Amino acid sequence: MFWLFVVALWAAMLLSPVLLLFIFLPSGCACPRCGKETLPIRSRLLHPARRLATLRWCMDCGWQGLTRQTGPRKSPRRKAAIPDTGHDSDNDAPWRSGPVF
Repeated sequence: MFWLFVVALWAAMLLSPVLLLFIFLPSGCACPRCGKETLPIRSRLLHPARRLATLRWCMDCGWQGLTRQTGPRKSPRRKAAIPDTGHDSDNDAPWRSGPVF
């Protein structure tokens, strides 16, 4: 029983710095130095962990570093097309009647 406690304590001591480093990573797309939007950089090394952390670069101040993802990535939704009814209620607008001299 004593050895199980020792192994659990050592595992906690080895994993806690990694967990704390992840928690203290800046989150989101804003640059931690200047606050402007950053661009993602593709990295083969970080490809397996892309859902947790991404490498980003700021074009304004040149900052480059890791940021953690704050939620699921949102893909742009397509807007539903509005059907054309064939009825144009703006036909009698004064600006459509042509130049008045």
